[in-house]
Amino acid sequence: MGEGAYSIISKIELLGFQQSELAEAKTRELLNYLMEISLNSEIAEQTIQIRKLHKIKLPDAIIAATALISGATLITRNSSDFSKISGLVLVNPFEVN
Repeated sequence: MGEGAYSIISKIELLGFQQSELAEAKTRELLNYLMEISLNSEIAEQTIQIRKLHKIKLPDAIIAATALISGATLITRNSSDFSKISGLVLVNPFEVN
């Protein structure tokens, strides 16, 4: 996958809390530049396997499964929640290398 994308779950997480109108508008604007990946059976099956192997919250498991199935790098500030998932490529933009 060459372009940027996000899991529908990420959209729900980003927009599902109280924030200023400006912050929400900027988030929606950013999401408009990216491809939205919906849930499907393949992502659901991968999510099930992740949940069986790791103690991880359902939304995080769906996000990880989406990245794995689509062959995408997962960009997250919270890399510790995803670090044990085999095959998942992570980037934390807040860490200095």
